[in-house]
Amino acid sequence: GQLNPIPFAAQVLAESYFRQVGIKTYFTKYETNGDTIIEEGFQIPERGDFSTSYLLNFYKIGSNNLEAVNFNEVIQHFPARTSLRGLRAYNLNRIDRTNPTWTNGNQVTSLFWKEYSRYFIQRQYLVSNNDLDFFIVGKSGRAYPIEFKSKTVSIDVSNGDWFGIDIGPFSKLAFFVSLSNNMEALYFVEEIDANGNTIEWWGIKFSELLAGCHWVSQSGGTGMGGGASATVKVPKIIFKRLVDLLNTI
Repeated sequence: GQLNPIPFAAQVLAESYFRQVGIKTYFTKYETNGDTIIEEGFQIPERGDFSTSYLLNFYKIGSNNLEAVNFNEVIQHFPARTSLRGLRAYNLNRIDRTNPTWTNGNQVTSLFWKEYSRYFIQRQYLVSNNDLDFFIVGKSGRAYPIEFKSKTVSIDVSNGDWFGIDIGPFSKLAFFVSLSNNMEALYFVEEIDANGNTIEWWGIKFSELLAGCHWVSQSGGTGMGGGASATVKVPKIIFKRLVDLLNTI
């Protein structure tokens, strides 16, 4: 199971945030109770053999705590999958396991359950692959969905350096801040060099990104689906250092 359970108060905030835009929120949990046979018996999904080694339990917000809900209720509006089309499996050893990111047990566990929960549903039903990278509660108690990307800066001596945000994430965050409920979203950028090394962490409120971005999109790189993506240019100068932004929310 997860090493760091999410506080119920934070789950209530998340549910309330998404309820305002008409989105139902469910939570998943799987507890091995320390059974090493179960934990070590995980089958890695492979091309042609997409296993679901762990069966997840689903919950919704109750009056005082999470309440169990039948999976059929969660998935009632989606058709069952009849083929493996659209599922992907990556080769092993794609990551450097000595990197501090992957030696942090808590972090790896959280990332695993986030991805496995999405995979578990997609393995059985035809659902959209769209997701939010993170969801945090700021020091003020306000809740924010977050989109996070690693990017190299585009040098522009005439108009100033900029980062590009693909139309997909742009539209997704714009959906939230366009509503009349004083809602907000955040966009985080890990600025990297040509070798993938971190230079700095940046962040911006999406309402401020909307006010400062260039409203003419241009052709970007290859999108997740393999086709060309459109990119909105966001001046680097309007971003704050991430640590400074987090202190204001």
